[in-house]
Amino acid sequence: MKRHTKQRRSVSPKQRRASGRKSRPRRTRRIKQKSIQRGRTWRVSTPAELAASGYHLGRLLAGVYPLQLAEVSGARPDPDGLAVYKMDMGALWGRHANTLGITKLLGEDYAAAAASFALGYCEERGLSDQGWLPLPTHRTTAAVVKLRKDAGAAETAALLRELNRIPLNELILVPEDGMHPVREEIRALIPPGAKFLESDGKEDLGDGGLFSRIQSDLVLVLETGCASKAEDLVPFVLLISSGIDIALSDSSSDMPLFHQREDREIVKQFVNYSLGRGDLLADSLTAVPHAMSRQAIEMIGDHLSDPAKAHAAALLGGLAVASVDNRGKRKQARGRRPLYASVDLSSAGAHLEGLRLAMEKKGSRILYPDNWRKREYAADR
Repeated sequence: MKRHTKQRRSVSPKQRRASGRKSRPRRTRRIKQKSIQRGRTWRVSTPAELAASGYHLGRLLAGVYPLQLAEVSGARPDPDGLAVYKMDMGALWGRHANTLGITKLLGEDYAAAAASFALGYCEERGLSDQGWLPLPTHRTTAAVVKLRKDAGAAETAALLRELNRIPLNELILVPEDGMHPVREEIRALIPPGAKFLESDGKEDLGDGGLFSRIQSDLVLVLETGCASKAEDLVPFVLLISSGIDIALSDSSSDMPLFHQREDREIVKQFVNYSLGRGDLLADSLTAVPHAMSRQAIEMIGDHLSDPAKAHAAALLGGLAVASVDNRGKRKQARGRRPLYASVDLSSAGAHLEGLRLAMEKKGSRILYPDNWRKREYAADR
């Protein structure tokens, strides 16, 4: 008797894989930088929860640890005596806040946690709310502010007011070129405890001589006219604390199409490509704000007097250079809103000088060997 066999239906490999796949709900992306671990799952914390965690941590640490006298470098004493409390608050935050994983946050989340930590610290110490903002680092920090000739009193006061919110071991103010006189209304805004360096013609106050005076491990560089808030400086400090030597402003995020760019932007991008860092696009040390580590300052040395040459020297020296992302959340379909404002007043010729420095050190072809031309045959003829 003929046995009837059941014919198997041919199944494609794609259908076979689909049939063996278990149905499961769609997973959403887990953003660990904005989450805290709860058992085995990650849950995104709201700014209100982060603020509450920071507030209770500030009160707890201020109640447990006695006030530590921190060294604050300056030319004049602090009249109200709050600098010591601010430095102690910053030290406690840098050492212990990472236990909650909130020192790696950015933007509004970090601001909510850090500002609430400062508020809780002040209340436990018996102080009123000072509006302080601790930085995500345990290193000593300095800020260098270059006073531009065309800077007004209002914008200068706004920048100094923001810098007074963060714990700084050193605050140095210097005229833009080291020589031009500072107006009296600007001089009256210099906060107590800050160093004001004004050249008398006998010593060099250029960037090369200026940075050699700084003893801090991390240096923020700003200019009056650069509308920077204290929260804008947090990503720069976070990059340096993570091991980066130079943190640049992201001035390329809103760069127009090639035919609409300025000569300065084209030359800056060409220099970065020539030095093997095309990922930096048109970002450079000529734009402020930026931050540098002590290692970067010592390696660049006298080239700091020319930011364009300093940028080329940093890339040639193999320093770790990265840019701080300046792309905020998309508000409209047209584009993104910048998180901070960067200023670059350099010229295209200054960046060509940086390229010349690279050619003097590495040769005319810099990092690109000539593997095609047989120059020895042309020389024999």
